[in-house]
Amino acid sequence: MKKILVIYYTQTGQIRTILDSIISGFTDMSMVEIDYAEIKPSKPYPYPWKEAFYNSFPESVKGIPCQLESWDFDLNKEYDLVLLGMQVWYLSPSIPASSFLQHPEIKIFLRGKNVVTVNGVRNMWYTSYLLCKKYLGDAGAHYQGNIVMYDRTDNYIAGITVIAWMVHGKKKLALFPQSGVSDEDILNAKTYGQIIYSNLIENTLSKLQEALVFAGAVKVKFHLMKIEIVARKIFVKFADFVLKKGSYESPLRKTRVALFKYYLLFVFFILSPFVSIFQMLRRWVFYSSANKQIRIFQGLKP
Repeated sequence: MKKILVIYYTQTGQIRTILDSIISGFTDMSMVEIDYAEIKPSKPYPYPWKEAFYNSFPESVKGIPCQLESWDFDLNKEYDLVLLGMQVWYLSPSIPASSFLQHPEIKIFLRGKNVVTVNGVRNMWYTSYLLCKKYLGDAGAHYQGNIVMYDRTDNYIAGITVIAWMVHGKKKLALFPQSGVSDEDILNAKTYGQIIYSNLIENTLSKLQEALVFAGAVKVKFHLMKIEIVARKIFVKFADFVLKKGSYESPLRKTRVALFKYYLLFVFFILSPFVSIFQMLRRWVFYSSANKQIRIFQGLKP
């Protein structure tokens, strides 16, 4: 019997729903033993976020850990697979997820274990993937697979709807599609569960990512990937700028957080459409190089 730990952090419940759908694809549940655990910050992050959303920016980008509640799973249990469900905050793993991955006890726990990450995102996850890969590498884990479930609506529209959902708690705006991963995509995630199950049972996890990519589990949009790589560098500098005025609860950084908020909105709603067009054209000019980069973010050999 294979032992699996499903661990996740979620604010809206979407990640847990995705994970449940993936698990529903397991062919024979008598062949697996599954434990569930939730990553819980000692001081929960609000939902809806309201203005606190912008204040979480520096710690998200810099990977500054928050305090977590004690684990509700056995650190000494030998799991054959860890399924880690994650959100992305500001092009980085969410603060609870990065805090989990950096925790000394968890780094010991993950050493030598097979890990598959499951992301529920708007559509920008690329640098978060690289950071997660580094955290898992530092822990000595075997990063066997990555699944990206994303909002398929237009980038511009998804930017509007995700703000309404996460900041104001409104998942559906009039005249706009519902925010988040679609119900159809979540239901179809059981296909990925079938792939994970067969590779786990057959002890072929080294072939898992290739099978997941073939099934459509990781769609790389070149123009968004290139935008994100540049944006990440700017975010790091802006995060340092804000942190000079204090930590998460410091009122002294309020003005700098506000500056970031308006910078972010300006870049997304005014500049990003033009940059997207430029990067789309670049994709075809540098076709061979672009394909290599795409394979890297798919978790495949370039």
